[in-house]
Amino acid sequence: MKILVEGNFENRKCVQCGTEFEPKRRKHIFCSKVCANRSSKDKTRHGKQREKLISENGRVCSKCGKIGNRFEIVAHHTTFDNKDHKKQKLLCRSCHAKEHKLGEARIPLKTLTCEVCGVEFSVRAHRAKYCSRKCRTASTAEKNRERVRRWKKNNPERVKANKRKYYIKKKQFKAWDKFIDNLFLANN
Repeated sequence: MKILVEGNFENRKCVQCGTEFEPKRRKHIFCSKVCANRSSKDKTRHGKQREKLISENGRVCSKCGKIGNRFEIVAHHTTFDNKDHKKQKLLCRSCHAKEHKLGEARIPLKTLTCEVCGVEFSVRAHRAKYCSRKCRTASTAEKNRERVRRWKKNNPERVKANKRKYYIKKKQFKAWDKFIDNLFLANN
């Protein structure tokens, strides 16, 4: 049976943010749940290095020198390996975004030839086949036409039945059209 002792404990400094607080229990080391969550994220995502970098350098971007709050300054893994926590630096959000877009980890461009028009084009996607939406649409239309041709070749009796239905409908439509014309002329 665990007995929780609540009482007046002497003030402590929050391990995360450094503010002084009055703990409600003996083992409390954070001033709030927000600081506890922040610390937990720092341990798992950055191996406790983010807060160490902030305490050493302050909340300053190492690239552009911008000073920001905890939302604007983020820790960046310089090796692009999220498990290697030793090589990190602090960046503002805009520098962090630029780093990821222009970084070495970005997939290199491939030069491919369009299957429809034969033009060479550069892409990052590994499944690209066409240089434009127009070529992709043309290819899809051609594939659909080919599928219909194969179906018609493999099912001649169904094609004949469909033609018969169409012919009968056309004949009925002509008869109905004649009937309407005669009715209209009779009323005039």
